[in-house]
Amino acid sequence: MSEKAERQLSRYINSLRSENKISESEMDWTQWNWDKFKHIAESLFDALKSVEERQQSLTDRQIISDLVKNFTGELKDLSFGVYGTEMKHALKFIERYESVLVKKPIKERLKEMGEKNVIVQVFSELTKASKFSERCASLLRFLLEHDTKAKEILVARDLAAGRRQDTPSPSSGVRVPNREQVTKTWDHLLNRISDWACNIIKAAKIVMEAEVLKVDAKAIKDSGKESKKRKAGDNPIVVSEKKNKTGNSSKTRLDCQICGGQHYSDKTGNIKTCWAVKNNHPQRNKEGGSWKGSSASKIWMDNGAQPLSLIHI
Repeated sequence: MSEKAERQLSRYINSLRSENKISESEMDWTQWNWDKFKHIAESLFDALKSVEERQQSLTDRQIISDLVKNFTGELKDLSFGVYGTEMKHALKFIERYESVLVKKPIKERLKEMGEKNVIVQVFSELTKASKFSERCASLLRFLLEHDTKAKEILVARDLAAGRRQDTPSPSSGVRVPNREQVTKTWDHLLNRISDWACNIIKAAKIVMEAEVLKVDAKAIKDSGKESKKRKAGDNPIVVSEKKNKTGNSSKTRLDCQICGGQHYSDKTGNIKTCWAVKNNHPQRNKEGGSWKGSSASKIWMDNGAQPLSLIHI
C-alpha cells in the first residue's frame, strides 16, 4: 500500500472513531486481517453489501423512523369531532398504535434500539412539527409539563426517603405509579396522549357552555332593551295624525319596528304592544333597531312576502 493510501486510510479511521462508528480497539488498521476488514467495511458501507443485505438493512433502519414520522403525521390530523368534544378518535389512535407496537419487526427493533432512545426521537419530531401544527405543539407542551412535575415528585420522594441526590434513584425499589412516571416508553406516551385528549375535550365543553350562557345572557338583555324601548316610545315614528274638534290628538298610526306594520297609539299617545311580541312570533325583529335594517325584514323581502302585518289595532 502506498504512503498516500495509508495516510488517507488513517485519516478516515480517525473520522469514523470520532463518530463512534468503530471502537478504540479497532483503530490500528495494520492489525486487521481480511475478515476483520471485510466485516468493518460492510458494516459501514452499504455499497459493499449484497442487494438483499442492503434491502434488509434499509428496512430495519426505516422501521422505527417510519413509526415515529407516521405517529407525528397522524397526530396532526387527529380529530375531536365537529365541536371538539369527541374522544372516540383519540381512543382509536391509541389502540391502533398499541396493536402496531406488538408486531414482531417493530418489537424486536425497539428492544434493540431501546424504547427510551425511540421516545427521544418522538420528542424531536414533535418539536419540529410543533412549528407548523398547533395540535403537535399542544401535546409537546403537555408532555414537557408532565415530565417536569413527575421529576419533581420523584426527587422529593427520594429526598424524603433520605436519598440525597438531585435525580430520582431508579434502583430505589419503590414502585412509582404510572401517572407519575417520566415519559420514557410507548406505554407512558400513549397514557399521556389519553390524558391530553381528555383535557382538550374538557376545555372544549367549557367553551361551549360559556358560549351558551353568553347567548342566553344577551337574549335576556336584548329583551329587556326591547321592553324599555316600547315603554319609552323610542320605536314609533309618526306617519299621520288626526285631531279632533278641540285640537287634541286622537288615535295615531305609528310605524312598528318589530313587525314592520303600523299600530294605533293608545290614550297616552304611545304605541301599543305589538301582537308579535305577545305571541312570541319567531320572525319578528329582535335586534332592537329599525325594521328596514333588521335581519327579519331581509328574510321577508327575500322571500317576496309582506311584513307580519300592515295595519293592526
